[in-house]
Amino acid sequence: DKLSDDEGDVDETTDATSALKAAVKRMAKKKKEAKKLNELEDEARAFLEKMNEAADADDASIAARKPATKKLAMLPQVLEMLAKKDMIRPLLDLELLSVCKRWVQPLPNGSLGNVTLRHRIIEAISGLTGETGVNASDLKRSGFGKVVMTLYMHK
Repeated sequence: DKLSDDEGDVDETTDATSALKAAVKRMAKKKKEAKKLNELEDEARAFLEKMNEAADADDASIAARKPATKKLAMLPQVLEMLAKKDMIRPLLDLELLSVCKRWVQPLPNGSLGNVTLRHRIIEAISGLTGETGVNASDLKRSGFGKVVMTLYMHK
């Protein structure tokens, strides 16, 4: 009688262990294949072109005195791309900050653009730190810091 109880415990333990192992296996992340540098640069180039197109479309809308919504519609994609650690340096090398400067700078009439857009872009860029992140030469080359100061001093 006692022997059968012990066997039952062993079966339950084995079932629990195998169930746990199966769960761990399902949850294990699949390793992504690391992209080559030229693939990252091509992806970054295409993405920055989309950002420039959105800025151009919004500039044309503003000139025509119509609502400028292209940048705001693209904002989630931009934030997602800026969150990818492997894309930071290729984007910065291809003038990400110059494009972002266009996105956050004051409008031609001197008024400020969408506050959500400005806040989220500046916040995302401030998070690009570390050895592959934004450095002083990136800021000087793009003029992004000057635009941020203009926004800071805006009344």
